[in-house]
Amino acid sequence: MNKITNAVNVLQRFTENENLRSVLDEVRELLLEENQTNIEALCPVGSFDIEERDISDLEYAFDYEVVTGSYCVDGTNYSEDARDTIMDRLDALFDKIDSHISDLEARLPENEEDEKYDKIQGRIEEWENTRDRIQAEWDDFDDADYEPDEVMWNIVFGYSCINTELAQRLGLAVVDIQGDEFLALTGCGMDLSPLFIAYEALEYGYVSEHYARKLYRETDYCRHVMGEKVFNEVMEKLGVSHIVEAAVEKNNQRMKEFDEAMNALAKARDAGQDKNITALQAVSVFLKFRD
Repeated sequence: MNKITNAVNVLQRFTENENLRSVLDEVRELLLEENQTNIEALCPVGSFDIEERDISDLEYAFDYEVVTGSYCVDGTNYSEDARDTIMDRLDALFDKIDSHISDLEARLPENEEDEKYDKIQGRIEEWENTRDRIQAEWDDFDDADYEPDEVMWNIVFGYSCINTELAQRLGLAVVDIQGDEFLALTGCGMDLSPLFIAYEALEYGYVSEHYARKLYRETDYCRHVMGEKVFNEVMEKLGVSHIVEAAVEKNNQRMKEFDEAMNALAKARDAGQDKNITALQAVSVFLKFRD
């Protein structure tokens, strides 16, 4: 349910007057019409009972453990599931190659002078070289050391459903605290909340109201943090992919107008306008563009 519909439904709970309910229905339709490029207004929203825990005073391996991690192979990190999938695929290829080699060996003439001998032997050697390369790749994955994800922030977040595969895909860690699982950040130094927006959207199909606003106000930043592929999936899941570019253009225009207004005030101040008046005007401009 989008934010506008949700807000109107809340208001309708406070009246049994059918005429007033009808008016509110009309208001909803007008608001939806006016906000056709407003991600915040059209994004499905809901509430989450998120438990936050501070692990700074907990002892790793005794009080909690990180249950997600990766295997590093040739500079690329693979989750345990991804590693197992690749190794299973390599096993299957290995078996097929062995089967090809066995078939060729059965057709190999006993007489090395036979005109077919060199051709078949050459194909056997090609398949053996391929098998050796696959074996070496399989060994690389088999020998890789498992490294638990490094949790970079002491606060972890407990949702009602922890999807480990999705969390890893988004770059989030999963922490187990005495049987209860929580999501944790594996990065720091920047606002990574868009990863939780992505988690809520892809796991539940809706996001928290304050995250809907962030998607609307900081669309490009959310795209940057999530990555283009995940961002597109999130927008599609929320049903707003068709208005993303229009929303970005509108936000860019608002920021341009804001900058122009603030620059005009700065020039007025430099030209001798009373600083207190300039400050009040700046606050007025800020409040105008804040919403």
